[in-house]
Amino acid sequence: MIFYLLLFLGAVLFLWAYFRDPANSNSKLPPKVPGALPIFGHLLALGDFPCRVLLNWKKKYGPVYLVKFGSFRTVVFNDTKSVKEAFKLVSLSDRPPLKQYKEGTQDKGFVYGDYANSEQKFFVIKNLKNFGENGQYLEGRLNEEVSTFFDALIPGKPIPIRHVFSHTVLNSIWGIVMGYTFKQGDPQMEILCELAERVTAIPGAVESIGIYNPWLSNLMPNFTGVTSWCKAYWDLCHFVDGKAKDRKDTRVKDHPRDMTDAFIDRMEDTKDPASTFFPAKNFLPNSMAEMLIAALDTTSTTLEWKLRPRWLFISVKVCIGVAEIAMIIDVILFVGVLLFSWIYFRDTKYSKSKLPPKVPGALPILGHLLALGDFPCKVLLDWKKKYGPVYLVKFGSFRTIVLNDTKSVKEAFKLVALSDRPPLKQYKEGAQDKGFAFGNYVNAEQKFFIIKNLKTFNANGICVEGKLNEEISSFFDELIPGKPIPILKVFTHTVLNSVWGIVMGYTFKKGDPQIEILCNLAERVTAVPGMVESIGMFNPWLSNLMPDFTGVTSWVKSYRSLCHFVDGKIKDRKETRVKGQPRDMTDAFIDRVEDTKDPASTFFPAKNFLPNSMAEMLIGLTPMSLPHYSNTDIEVSGFFIPKNTLLIQNTWGIQHDPEVWDEPEEFRPERFLDESGRFQKNENVVVFGNGKRSCLGESIARDQLFIFVTRLFQRFSVDYSGKAPSTEGKHSIVIHADPFSAIFTEI
Repeated sequence: MIFYLLLFLGAVLFLWAYFRDPANSNSKLPPKVPGALPIFGHLLALGDFPCRVLLNWKKKYGPVYLVKFGSFRTVVFNDTKSVKEAFKLVSLSDRPPLKQYKEGTQDKGFVYGDYANSEQKFFVIKNLKNFGENGQYLEGRLNEEVSTFFDALIPGKPIPIRHVFSHTVLNSIWGIVMGYTFKQGDPQMEILCELAERVTAIPGAVESIGIYNPWLSNLMPNFTGVTSWCKAYWDLCHFVDGKAKDRKDTRVKDHPRDMTDAFIDRMEDTKDPASTFFPAKNFLPNSMAEMLIAALDTTSTTLEWKLRPRWLFISVKVCIGVAEIAMIIDVILFVGVLLFSWIYFRDTKYSKSKLPPKVPGALPILGHLLALGDFPCKVLLDWKKKYGPVYLVKFGSFRTIVLNDTKSVKEAFKLVALSDRPPLKQYKEGAQDKGFAFGNYVNAEQKFFIIKNLKTFNANGICVEGKLNEEISSFFDELIPGKPIPILKVFTHTVLNSVWGIVMGYTFKKGDPQIEILCNLAERVTAVPGMVESIGMFNPWLSNLMPDFTGVTSWVKSYRSLCHFVDGKIKDRKETRVKGQPRDMTDAFIDRVEDTKDPASTFFPAKNFLPNSMAEMLIGLTPMSLPHYSNTDIEVSGFFIPKNTLLIQNTWGIQHDPEVWDEPEEFRPERFLDESGRFQKNENVVVFGNGKRSCLGESIARDQLFIFVTRLFQRFSVDYSGKAPSTEGKHSIVIHADPFSAIFTEI
């Protein structure tokens, strides 16, 4: 009797799950990539180069198709048209409900939060222009950092490239955010780099499964890496917040010196509790931290690849009874059939809809993750040949749509409905829905604030260019002719220090241990996840169950540590801050928080977004971009996109698609020159993203790359200590170069 009752209940649950999921009844869904596994989805199918796998699927399923990343239904865009169409939509601009984003950023900041926080992004964009884009400030910071980098070079000695570049990039951005840069050797710079790197660390296999299976992240947050990511994010925000508070005493209201001053001015002027700048919300640490995260994970990584040979030289129970065993087997079989039926009908609910083509072969839990291999972007591009530019895969438990063309990307990512972030445990616990990078689009207010103040600072003579030149000069000063230097470390220091100058108004001095801390933190946040981390990431239930094993705990810890670092620096500067006279991004954020009275705003003081947003400013080569998450049913590129679907822009695939580029693997810069030899823009170059979630610091990144690369190769020739570095890299949100050292010889 009990057996038949359970069977009946199973059938009822089976039918309910089937008809509940619109993906099984809507014929206009993108093509589905078959083979999604329970929990994994298509994660295992992505291999070591996911972008390549996604591009390969485009050949079969078209430029827009449906996959599963863990438990997330994910739409992948492989062409520029669909990307532009999708990502201009507010409905497609949220972030997926990942545990990391929700707990880590706490819905603050502008990178990890939903599009509701876009106010932060617009603020950052505006202030990037004011402080960096329209004048000489950014260039000055860049040149300072590059000079510092050069001074540290020892001719004939190898240097750790990533470490150096991370310091340089972070310090230049820090100058924009805080109005000063760290001196060479300042331990605070090391702290900042360490925090930012922890937040941007590449997740392992378990973390990836946990990320895309939120239930797993909730169940095992430590195992899936959610706890560590959230801590890393919090630490970074705390660091930024501390520096911002340190400068408040010297701040003059309405006279911002940097991004932080402008943020504080905005907070002080905000009375609307609904605004993200409402003082009680305190978005400042998050938004400033996310500026640093963005810089580290893009500019410094790009600089690493610039030095690759390819670019340089081609330019307790005992035994139980048999009856008990039989009973247990029956129960397991029943539960298994029930789960199988539920999963099947949940994923076929939209079968009558025009979903994108499905890539077959998704495995339970893994989805297509294993199929992605070591180069996921290439696999995704290969799938484009078979399934078209838009197709459906499974990343862990996530239904995922992959976009492999510019058209579908633009169409999708302009929509607010497709601009959220997935509900990953890392994002929820780490960022705690603060900041602008890992939160949903509801936090876009933070991004807009940063953009606005970047413009303001530059217009007012708080020059981003100056910060960059300072960092570059410092970099040059570190070079010892003929001695190898670690490229990664050097570039990380340079990039982070320049961004730190924007965020905090000063840069770290040479040898300051604080820059080492900053770089280490930033690198931990952006570290490449392993297979376990990836499986945990895309199976939130696994991340919840085993947060430590899946890397969630470590990522959360890294993110929180970065925020904590930033928060500490903010607090250090609060005593020197003058309201209404922002010296940097942090001052501007605090102004905005103090002026915000609307509790709904991300700038409401009690929310305290400041450490997260500033940390995310510190945290490219973005092969697939941070995933978007649909918050409603919507149609893009002729395909039905169900609510709660991941959307992946296969940036690498779009830029290596032979249907778009002739011999894409060849280094041919003349592609971008017109008949008269002038540079001509190509819409298929989408390294800074598209739509509502596009990079807020594009101009700063371009300035960093231009100033650093031109000054470097005008003065030095580059050689390698030992074997030339690999050109493959490790694939995550960005393609990370393997650590290597280079020898710089003055020309």
